Amino acid sequence: MVLRHNTRSWFEGGDFNSTEFVESRGSEFKIATALLNARLSKKWSQTRLAREAGTTQTSISYLESGRYVPSLSLLKRVAEALDLEIMVSFREKSKAMEFEDIEKSEFFNLI
Repeated sequence: MVLRHNTRSWFEGGDFNSTEFVESRGSEFKIATALLNARLSKKWSQTRLAREAGTTQTSISYLESGRYVPSLSLLKRVAEALDLEIMVSFREKSKAMEFEDIEKSEFFNLI
């Protein structure tokens, strides 16, 4: 279990329905909010999800709050309990466009 510190700031001041807010928090936040939303949509308690996934309520709480990064094994069990599929993708980071790289005609299209 990899514990996180200062997780309270991870959730503060944000609109969880805002794509920008979620994107700014990183992959762990996306996982936590996706699982939390799936659990709530089923109207399950953390205890119920823990029972279905073969783990403890504390583990579910830590997972949803971002207090630790879960193992792939735990993620698989939680996803299966919630009838979810885990999808992982890798892609190149997008290259930031430098101002010098933008032709004059492209610049006006950006405005």
